Amino acid sequence: MSVGSVTTGDPGTQARVTNSGTAQNAILDFVLPRSAVERSVPSEALAMVDPSSHTAIAGSALTFGQSPLLAGAGLQHQAGSTGITISEPGVYQVFFHANATVNAGVSIPATLSLQVRVNASPVDSGLAQHTFDASGESSSISLSIPVQVSDSGAVLDIVTPDAGFSLTDLSLMISRIDG
Repeated sequence: MSVGSVTTGDPGTQARVTNSGTAQNAILDFVLPRSAVERSVPSEALAMVDPSSHTAIAGSALTFGQSPLLAGAGLQHQAGSTGITISEPGVYQVFFHANATVNAGVSIPATLSLQVRVNASPVDSGLAQHTFDASGESSSISLSIPVQVSDSGAVLDIVTPDAGFSLTDLSLMISRIDG
């Protein structure tokens, strides 16, 4: 997996990630919306990916193996870890995407939930869910939300309260959107 292009979209549009490669050799292209308000703060952006397969463990945060894009110094992530440290308070846009499959033996219907947390507290409206109606079913699951960070050194992560699912091609992008 690698990062392809990173371009600026129009104000008010959704952030998005597309795969311009193949399923075996993913090339992720990012489109980040431009702010409608001009500002004079430095840009902060971090993109993280992990193409490997993850088995969802109830109550555990997701791990991201690579951080191929980093702009600015206010966001930090260690490859292979779960948390993103945000050094300055502000408003950040969080975009998450993964491919999910319900594992064999899981009772159907089965719902997978993924929750954005800051300092181990769930973020309002930071929940993505998908209900699987067939064993072996696969689906994309994503969310895009603004997150208010009030503390210096806050830690953001994505956690699932559910078990019985496999996740692949994880991507998480965070960018500062305020001054």
